[in-house]
Amino acid sequence: MKPEIAHVPINLHLQQLLVSSGDDPSQRSIYNMVTLGAPAVHHSRFTYGGLARIKTFERETNERLCYLQDKLQDVLILNSDINDALDHLTQTIASSSTNMQHSVLKLSLERVDRA
Repeated sequence: MKPEIAHVPINLHLQQLLVSSGDDPSQRSIYNMVTLGAPAVHHSRFTYGGLARIKTFERETNERLCYLQDKLQDVLILNSDINDALDHLTQTIASSSTNMQHSVLKLSLERVDRA
């Protein structure tokens, strides 16, 4: 199951700065600071390979998709050619002048239909 929410560790620093002038308590100021570093992926042990691997995967996937689209187009063209040939063969059988030609063409059509 793929998690929908993932833990992302960050470098969070809380600091408190006390500024004083001598021993006079009225001359003291406290400054609270929060600094945040970049998110880290050390917790996942670099399982997914980082941005370079993701970009490579995306490029390879796009190339594969283009290849498959080209092959699908080829299959559609072949399917159309086969349908045209079957139509032509059916018309030839229907207008056949001799029984011998009719039998041979009918057998050919039956074999194509089975395939």
